[in-house]
Amino acid sequence: MDILTNLLETLSPWLPVLGWISLTMFVLSLALVPILLVKIPTNYFIREEISSSGNKMSSFHYSLVWLLRNLAGLALIIAGLAMIILPGQGLLTILLGLFVADFPGKHSLERKIVKLPAVYQSINWIREKRGVEHLARPH
Repeated sequence: MDILTNLLETLSPWLPVLGWISLTMFVLSLALVPILLVKIPTNYFIREEISSSGNKMSSFHYSLVWLLRNLAGLALIIAGLAMIILPGQGLLTILLGLFVADFPGKHSLERKIVKLPAVYQSINWIREKRGVEHLARPH
């Protein structure tokens, strides 16, 4: 119990800031997660991985876009992990972070996560509320 008391005393100046960050992440997740989930193509999880070989960007621009996408994906994943404890849609935010990021094995990891009944049902519930067709279930 002393450890918890010491931790709270140490963090007490930061609690209002952490509270505002938590509230901001919660509101942003409520606003952005549904918007992004309805933009996923219906067949996204049943099609083969898409290669970027037809990309016409220069090497520098491709590297810059890759870096920015991965930083945004990492930020979403970290926010999602925080939302598992804090208010917000943690698992769906983590999933969106994976969608945004670009790494080897990404598509198979996304499929495994979406195969979880709770995740699949949550995504399709949000899509249904927005009048968008359900995602095809990965096999």
